[in-house]
Amino acid sequence: MKSDVRKSGIEILGNINWGTHFCLFYNSKEDLIDILIPYFKAGLENNEYCIWVTSEPLKAQEVQEIIKKKIPNFELYSKKNQIEIIPYSEWYLKGGVFDLQRVLDDWIEKLEYALKKGFDGLRVTGNTAWLEKNDWENFRDYEEEINNVTRNYKMIVICTYALEKCGTFELLDVIKNHQFTLIRQEGKWESFKSMEQIIVEQELDESEKRYRTLISNIPGAVYICDKNWTMHFISDYIQKISGYPPLDFIGNKVRTFTSIIHPEDINMLEKNTINCLSKQIPLDVEYRLFHIDGSIHWIHCNIQPVFDKNNELQGYDGIIFDITDHKKAEQIQRATDIKLKERVKELTCLYGLSTFIGDPRISFQNFIYRTLNLIPPAWQFPEITKARIKYEDKIYESEGFRETDWKLSVCININDKPMVIEVYYLEDKPFLKEEHELTNEIAVRLKIIIEEKATRRELRQSEETYHTLFKSSADGIASTDMEGKFLDANKAFLDMLGYSKEELMKLNFRDITPIKWHKLEEDMIISQLFKNDIIEAYEKEFIKRDGTIFPINIRFWIVNDE
Repeated sequence: MKSDVRKSGIEILGNINWGTHFCLFYNSKEDLIDILIPYFKAGLENNEYCIWVTSEPLKAQEVQEIIKKKIPNFELYSKKNQIEIIPYSEWYLKGGVFDLQRVLDDWIEKLEYALKKGFDGLRVTGNTAWLEKNDWENFRDYEEEINNVTRNYKMIVICTYALEKCGTFELLDVIKNHQFTLIRQEGKWESFKSMEQIIVEQELDESEKRYRTLISNIPGAVYICDKNWTMHFISDYIQKISGYPPLDFIGNKVRTFTSIIHPEDINMLEKNTINCLSKQIPLDVEYRLFHIDGSIHWIHCNIQPVFDKNNELQGYDGIIFDITDHKKAEQIQRATDIKLKERVKELTCLYGLSTFIGDPRISFQNFIYRTLNLIPPAWQFPEITKARIKYEDKIYESEGFRETDWKLSVCININDKPMVIEVYYLEDKPFLKEEHELTNEIAVRLKIIIEEKATRRELRQSEETYHTLFKSSADGIASTDMEGKFLDANKAFLDMLGYSKEELMKLNFRDITPIKWHKLEEDMIISQLFKNDIIEAYEKEFIKRDGTIFPINIRFWIVNDE
């Protein structure tokens, strides 16, 4: 959404989104000023509440003086109480102790304060120069947690680290726990993303491609909640229905969903829900809720109970529609109600199809028959609706199928092979325009799902080929994580060192390398990380299980996701 895009103030970054969490490696206070002054200038100019947690080499008083000189009209922002400059000891070390959860809670509390005061969100920075070695592990956990938390809030966070205080593994920790990193090289600021951020963006992109069209085209709010109606997800359409933003309801952050339901309808809703649970069937129910402007809106809610493998209720999902206008227009109530229910059934059909995506447990035949079972309930006369699918010289039919003169059909090519989908009425009844469109949409969804499954199968075969080569290679091959802990090794590598695989997996790359090689290889890692240098094969030594040191020829790569 447009409102999610914010000006970073940093030339190399341009615009960024709420939920951005990145780090800055600096060599001097000038580096900090060069980035943080325009960063906060943009935040102040765009109605964001700003917090600067200071430490060496820029203390709070010096920051106050610099920011007054560098940011025009700073006195106006100061009078509005739009910015706080806080020493690290009063933020991170209250009571002389760093408490991860307390600091996280304090950030959320500051955000809630900012939003109540009418600011768009929160923009912050914190300097880590105060960190001692024995604080590092706790702070690393804090960075990992805040990286997860900020994605869900109207916050922008930049953490600053003195380059001279970070060793190789500290650098890797910092990069890992931020979405991207800023560093000045040869006088020029550069930015690069962490591996975790690349993976997250790819997963989000895949998920969005799969569900964006479905969700955005639904004229209602799609939701997922637990058995107590605490919302885990509710789509943006809820703001159009109720006037409240969806984040208000997530985890009951600002209000519960039941708090806006008309009190006279709660008992009816509870009774209907209990009934649907006892029969383990979906529920369609109408009730009233209070809009933010005080008006009463009628909604139509589809409730689908969700059970675990032990048949225990886990929660509900479904769709909420605003039917206020339909309630007011009594003369067209019946026609509108029929159309709405048909639309719900169509969407339920498409939603059911979407749940098959990526489920490796479903065989192709089972998948086709499940699709056939989804079709009759989505048509206006389900009791006389039958369906058939023809593909790869095979015919799949719904129970009780027979051909009649009243049918819809569509043909689509899937993997260069025709698939024919046919829907029949057993009696002379008219098909709706929407049912023609739904038949085409089902065909398109089947094409996407089947071709995606074929692609995954090809990827799986490619991985199997790689593993075969890996295992059979006469050269020793091993992989580690970014901290040097072994992840895998082939037989040749294990035989060379005399370790079993279980023994090696407990070791770090340093454990089999004489100490004289440690500094050299750390420098090579840094060089490849920050300068993209290519490391050629070189000679070094390894330590066998029995302590014998022997020469080897080695080459390593840092694996990046393109």
